[in-house]
Amino acid sequence: VGFQPDLVWIKSRSASYNNYLFDSNRGVTKILSSDRTNAESTTAESLKAFISTGFTYGDDATGNENNASMVSWNWRANGGSLTTNNVGNQTSYTQTDPSGGFSITKYAGTGSSMTVGHGLSVEPKLTIIKDLTATQDWVVYTKLIDGSMDYFVFNTDAAKGDSGLTGPNSSVWTWNSGSGFSNTASRDYIMYNFANIEGYCKVGTYVGNANNNGTFVYTGFKPAWVMN
Repeated sequence: VGFQPDLVWIKSRSASYNNYLFDSNRGVTKILSSDRTNAESTTAESLKAFISTGFTYGDDATGNENNASMVSWNWRANGGSLTTNNVGNQTSYTQTDPSGGFSITKYAGTGSSMTVGHGLSVEPKLTIIKDLTATQDWVVYTKLIDGSMDYFVFNTDAAKGDSGLTGPNSSVWTWNSGSGFSNTASRDYIMYNFANIEGYCKVGTYVGNANNNGTFVYTGFKPAWVMN
């Protein structure tokens, strides 16, 4: 892919396989599926190495079926080198992209009020979290809709809901209470944070117009990847 990725998202374009996500915080062969609620699993012949120019994949058919057409989306963080982050009152393990627009954070829930350092120096505008140790929905948090911390469930088509959580500032993510999605006692979580960095990442909202020409969405640059 031209650099050493730290988050790799793989999907078969020609077969009905699940989406697979790997990150260097959790390590190679550790799978999460964005379209399933499953806890983290291990498949030895899946993603086997993050290398300086991309990644190496084994013979697992989901990501390497013979003659299948595949796509992978890749993000760089810190080359798999984690920082023990004690900015919050709950220790986290983070790595951050040099641009400062993306971070990967692993933490443990407490089931009560806590703060967790997210690794960025600006407030993330979109946060994706998955419970690693239990069957649970993916949750996506943002304040951009109405100023409060709203959530979506990644693996369903449900409309947004109000989380009631405080959410992030420029240094920590704050849970003012427990959360079945993202803060249950003694469970491990992975968190992907995205900030608005000009020319790199833009998170926002728009209003549809039901016109076959669509509605114009300003990002400030030509995006290579759009999640809608």
